[in-house]
Amino acid sequence: MPYDTHIHIIMEIHGIEVLLNQDEDFDSDIMRHDGGLWAFDDDDILNKTIEILAENAIDVKMYSWEHWPIAAYITDKYGVKWALHNY
Repeated sequence: MPYDTHIHIIMEIHGIEVLLNQDEDFDSDIMRHDGGLWAFDDDDILNKTIEILAENAIDVKMYSWEHWPIAAYITDKYGVKWALHNY
C-alpha cells in the first residue's frame, strides 16, 4: 500500500485513547479498516475488555512478554481485529 494512503486515527473511547489503523487483506484487493490498539494501565479493566471482545470471537490469541505481561490479539465476531495490552 502506498504510504500516502495509510491512515492512522487516535480517538478516545470510554476515557482510553485508541490507535485505529488500516490492515491490508492480502487475500483480495479490498482494504479493511480493522480495529485498533488499546493500552491499559488497569489489568482488571484490560481483562474485562478481553473477555467482552472474545465473546463469540472468530480468533483470540493471548501472549505475555516482559514489556506487556498481558497481551491479546482478537478478531471479534464482526471480523474487526483488536490488539490489547497493559503498560
